Amino acid sequence: MAINSSTRSNIHQHSEEFDVPLEVFRNNTTAVEVVVKNVTNKNEYPKKDTIGNVKEIARLYKDIEILKASVDKANQNLDRNRKLFGTVLSQIQKQLEVANQRELREQTKNLLLQLEKEKLKTELESKTNLVMKLKRELLSVRRLFKTIIKEMQTSEKYNELISDNYQEFES
Repeated sequence: MAINSSTRSNIHQHSEEFDVPLEVFRNNTTAVEVVVKNVTNKNEYPKKDTIGNVKEIARLYKDIEILKASVDKANQNLDRNRKLFGTVLSQIQKQLEVANQRELREQTKNLLLQLEKEKLKTELESKTNLVMKLKRELLSVRRLFKTIIKEMQTSEKYNELISDNYQEFES
């Protein structure tokens, strides 16, 4: 069953299921539905170029050039911003390093001051203990001197009595 070109009907329809254009060929006994696709060959050029199409194509080429220039400019801006960001980042790193060094020096200084404070505190406690011992010793010496002075006073009275008695005895 060959399809006659005379009996072929060029009825273009859209399939409701797939939403693709169909072309229906009919003969006396059967009907065949064929999916129509637009396939262009590299060697074929559109035969009918209207002035509107040429103008549209020229406008699209201009738009492409404008978009390429915009992309190039955006890439340049991106490169410049990356460099600036790198510069800012390196400056921040330098400032952070300086701040870390300063903080480290301050912490070292504080630790040394705490160590010195502990040394002085220990020395003060030691001196306080020595002063307390010295105070006790001085109190002991004071009592001893009081006792000695009392004894001496008592002894002087006794010596006076003895010497008076002795002088009386000699006379």
